Amino acid sequence: YRTARIRQGAKLSVITSEIASALDVKSHIVPVTDQPLRTIVQTDEGDLSFQEYFVSRQQRDVIKGLRYSGADSCKPAPGVQEIIQSAEHIIIAPSNPFLSIRPILAVPTIRECLVNSSATIVSVSPIVAGNAIKGPAAAMLHSLGHDVSVLGFARLYQGLVDVFIIDQKDKELVGLISEETGAECVIADTIMRGLNEKRSLAATVLTAHG
Repeated sequence: YRTARIRQGAKLSVITSEIASALDVKSHIVPVTDQPLRTIVQTDEGDLSFQEYFVSRQQRDVIKGLRYSGADSCKPAPGVQEIIQSAEHIIIAPSNPFLSIRPILAVPTIRECLVNSSATIVSVSPIVAGNAIKGPAAAMLHSLGHDVSVLGFARLYQGLVDVFIIDQKDKELVGLISEETGAECVIADTIMRGLNEKRSLAATVLTAHG
């Protein structure tokens, strides 16, 4: 549906609103930009589109670098900057920082809006005890020259995040993370195996203050 509507000339923010309405999603969902923004994965086999790397090749290639094609010419979608500026809390989900979060931050003015926001910015770590909860995040930290740990993850968001939510298994790194990034750390059970764990982690995130 999204592809068909884009071919018809509809903007992504409009299409997103249509889909949310059709699925009775009450939350206001806004894409970061209405313009084309593609993640290009650089490997020994050449440049790959994200879908080719992630789906067709099943993440087996060693990543040498990443490029966010189109980012320089993108503009934030209508309402994105205003939402950031008016927010009291901003949550960065435990998604892959290279594949999910950095494309958003690559759009001009978005990082600056976040840095200048008066909101508390909270990030949940996708790394637990040196392993990714899901997907290739740990392997990417290694191949791109970062420490494969919650500390290596936290360094990626230095100067941006006020509070890191990290797992109990990484509590010995709290001092180093706070010292290097200047951010507060909150210890929690971050692996969501069921509804109770999801609710508990959500409550922790919503009450975290830098």
